[in-house]
Amino acid sequence: MTSRLSPNVKNLRGTVRNDRTPKPTALDRLRTAPQAPAHLSERARIEWKALAPVCCEMGTLTNADLRALELLCECLATESDLRETLKREGLTIPGAGANSKGHPATKLLESTRSQAVRLLCEFGLTPRGRLGVELAPALRASPFNANGGRNPTDKYFDGARPWERRE
Repeated sequence: MTSRLSPNVKNLRGTVRNDRTPKPTALDRLRTAPQAPAHLSERARIEWKALAPVCCEMGTLTNADLRALELLCECLATESDLRETLKREGLTIPGAGANSKGHPATKLLESTRSQAVRLLCEFGLTPRGRLGVELAPALRASPFNANGGRNPTDKYFDGARPWERRE
């Protein structure tokens, strides 16, 4: 049985066929963060600019996930708006007589935060969420990538190699 040649070898030999190369799909990981959609609110765009590059670096963002990322960004923007509203107006509102009621924004804030946590977990943006997500391998430069500048055969030989000249 013959082994299959890698696309790089086929490219070097000039035998690569474009009709047989894998076609990009919506499930391919994005390498660079796309621009924020124009319909997002201003705060959601800020969240997008912070989250999209992180998701791309982790390898959890594909074209199929862009709508979910939009929802996450809008959810986080809504959470910020509700938090500011509660800070400005207080946690309670005056009720009938001497009674005061809880501000309706507290319930909205609670549900928005729980939805945001679920979405953050889906993208692997929480410690527990990263456990269930297949992350992309790190592509950063490392001094160990080149085996520390050593010859890969060093681990098999002690002393001089048979092909080296002895003087």
